[in-house]
Amino acid sequence: MTSKTIATFASTCANIAMPMIGLGTMELNGPEMVRSAIQSAISLGYKRIDCAPVYFNEEHIGDALQNEFKSGTIQRQDLFLTSKLASPFHKRDLVEPALLKTLSDLRVDYLDLFLIHWPVAFYPVPIDMSVRGWPDDAVDDSDGGKNIDPSVTVKETWMAMEELVDKGL
Repeated sequence: MTSKTIATFASTCANIAMPMIGLGTMELNGPEMVRSAIQSAISLGYKRIDCAPVYFNEEHIGDALQNEFKSGTIQRQDLFLTSKLASPFHKRDLVEPALLKTLSDLRVDYLDLFLIHWPVAFYPVPIDMSVRGWPDDAVDDSDGGKNIDPSVTVKETWMAMEELVDKGL
């Protein structure tokens, strides 16, 4: 009889161990639902949490994570946090501020993985670093394609993201 095991980690292209199973946070609405989901996932052994600004809950995830860190349930370095670059921030000069906004909302110093959410750039929307979260859905509104910015290439966005890696962000 052959023994089969399920892999618990995968290696990224940077040779970083990424947990195979994680908590998706897309449909988690409101601070109490987020807190409960994060607490339950961590207590069940989840080590990966997938986030995005367009899920409109990163500030609640950040609060829930801080509760877990402060309680000693888990330490930041034991989690694999993923977030994504929203479409209005694909221009080279907006990629870093968008990442910094996500870090602020999540209340962490770094992400383990930062992805391009959709490979389509939208026209920029303001980033208000003085407020956690987003005031409305402009960060995720293509307006039926009218907000698509054809002047920004995926290559431009990717290069800006590579610069963040070089900076240690």
